[in-house]
Amino acid sequence: MNIKKIPIVALVLSNLVPLVGIFMMKYSVFDIIAVYVAETGVIAFYTIIKIFFAKKESSPHTQILGKPANMVSKVTVVFVFIISFSFFLLLQTFFVLSLFKENSIEISRIWLSVFALFVSHGISLIQNYFIAGDREHSAPDEFFIPVFIRIFISQAVVIGGAQLFLVMLAVFGPTVAAQILLVSIKIIADIARYMKEHKTQFV
Repeated sequence: MNIKKIPIVALVLSNLVPLVGIFMMKYSVFDIIAVYVAETGVIAFYTIIKIFFAKKESSPHTQILGKPANMVSKVTVVFVFIISFSFFLLLQTFFVLSLFKENSIEISRIWLSVFALFVSHGISLIQNYFIAGDREHSAPDEFFIPVFIRIFISQAVVIGGAQLFLVMLAVFGPTVAAQILLVSIKIIADIARYMKEHKTQFV
């Protein structure tokens, strides 16, 4: 196998783990959505690593805490990112809990799926950022907008699929097919995003 294909294979396999949860652990659609909410935190973790190891200098035209980005330390950039991201994650979690009328997310039910996504994102980081050299062309201040856009689009697709599921649930009653559809939507969205971001082909 071409080493460049390993991250996308890992991406697909990790996104298939929730299917195991559907059949083995009786995942509800909320459990699946909770996995994808937790993935937001995984993305944040690896983004922080990218910021610390980025080798390109930040733009002097970007302002962070009122100073040119190239005059701000990576620690400060990470601090601002964590604060911004925490606020975003809080809103996202509140929205999902409200949508499904739940009080909390049970990590004990979804940890395996989250771990699989953690490993997948880690493989992508190693292959694309370090081995392929993406960090040579990355600056600490460049991660803010792309990361938030990526997460927003991904979660919009997933939550949109969840709302479709709720409609199907009301019309047809409980059905595993709808949950499989939700996972499939996520896989397709992730593959499309990965191929565009890394300019690669699936096969």
